[in-house]
Amino acid sequence: MTQVVAQAFPMAWMSNAVRELFLSGHLATLSHNLTALTVMGVIFLSLGSWIFLHKIDGVK
Repeated sequence: MTQVVAQAFPMAWMSNAVRELFLSGHLATLSHNLTALTVMGVIFLSLGSWIFLHKIDGVK
């Protein structure tokens, strides 16, 4: 159960990517982790921008 929850945090994906890089020695194995980090980055950036804009609109 905790592994499922941990997958929601970018640090879990980043630590997996660093571990795979150290063990394999090449960047080809990182595509899965980098894709997950990119998707999370887009989602979190969009969500943060949306929340920020709605808070700004509420202040006016």
